Amino acid sequence: MSRIFFATICLIIYGSLYPWHFHARELAANPVWILVHTWPSYSAAAQIKDIVINILLYTPLGLFGFLSLSHARRKAVQVAAPIAIGFVLSFGIEILQLFDAGRDASALDVLTNTVGTGVGVLCGLLFESSFRRIRTGHSPLRYQQPSSLLLLVFLAAYQLSPFFPDYSVFSLQHKLIALIAVNEFSIRICLLSLIEWLAVARLVETAIDPLWVSRIYLAMLMLIPAKMLIVGRSTNCAELAGAALAYFVWRYGLQHSPRRAQVLPVLFTALIIIRGLSPYQFTSAATPFSWIPFRALFDTDRVAAITIFLGKLFAYGTFVWLLRDSGWRMRYAAAGAAATLGAIEVAQMFLPGRVPEITDPLIALFLAWIFWLVDDLRSVSATNLQPQSQPML
Repeated sequence: MSRIFFATICLIIYGSLYPWHFHARELAANPVWILVHTWPSYSAAAQIKDIVINILLYTPLGLFGFLSLSHARRKAVQVAAPIAIGFVLSFGIEILQLFDAGRDASALDVLTNTVGTGVGVLCGLLFESSFRRIRTGHSPLRYQQPSSLLLLVFLAAYQLSPFFPDYSVFSLQHKLIALIAVNEFSIRICLLSLIEWLAVARLVETAIDPLWVSRIYLAMLMLIPAKMLIVGRSTNCAELAGAALAYFVWRYGLQHSPRRAQVLPVLFTALIIIRGLSPYQFTSAATPFSWIPFRALFDTDRVAAITIFLGKLFAYGTFVWLLRDSGWRMRYAAAGAAATLGAIEVAQMFLPGRVPEITDPLIALFLAWIFWLVDDLRSVSATNLQPQSQPML
């Protein structure tokens, strides 16, 4: 966990100081004094969104920091050290942002980032307690593959992002109208949803104890209509129909096939390619390829960027996972997924409205590394993870 904790710190530094355009400037006072006096004098809806986003961004830091100190003799050290690191990291970044073009230092950011680290520590306490109960047999719910369970967490976060409830009755009415608009039914969206939720069924099958598989899968399906209660999110009848069809295809067909672990990677590869090459209107003029990771996300609204990023984590992580689940070694699964995504990015140079960059292949490689680390924590034998021994929905 210490390596994941270090990687989280690096990602926070990279994202917080982007675009790294530092410049010398003469400050009117001490940088610390300036930072302390940047406290906002008012609150607005946009500011509340920034607070929530800052808390969410630093939650992984607290979580992985707490878990990386699991062998500490004193619980107080395990709790306090990650929070202190989160405060120091945020404080240092805000000071540096005084000299970073396009960035604004904020004392409120330091506070919310520290609170986010504390939330992560709390999540770590809950995880550690649950893991201990599972290991000692005092919990009815058990997990099998940590990597597939992590992907289900990514999916839930993506479906519910940006986590702001929509209280507008007018907005909900429009979402319901869009949901029942049969004349706008898309076969393409339905098929893509079918493939995606077949993959989710496989993830649930390998992640959860057999007694809980059916209930967890149905709960995951409920995330689709739940999106309508989130600001800026909606669904349609094609997506809902594809997910419902996936349940029946899996329960009464694919789950009984001994080759399901080989069929799903092929289907999901097709999904990745179809989505990556949309809208399929190639031009002769090429868009420059960007070698700066996450550049397009940083140039997007923060709320939308988080939703897009969570969607990429689930999609590309599932891509790698399914290749590995079919029998590929992790290194080959990572290389295959990264190569496919890289080829799609090159093709996007000739697609209008797309941003070809190095980000997607890097995400696939990073997630493969994460899977390799977390699956070392498995508490079940390898025989329990073979396709023929998996529980049925």
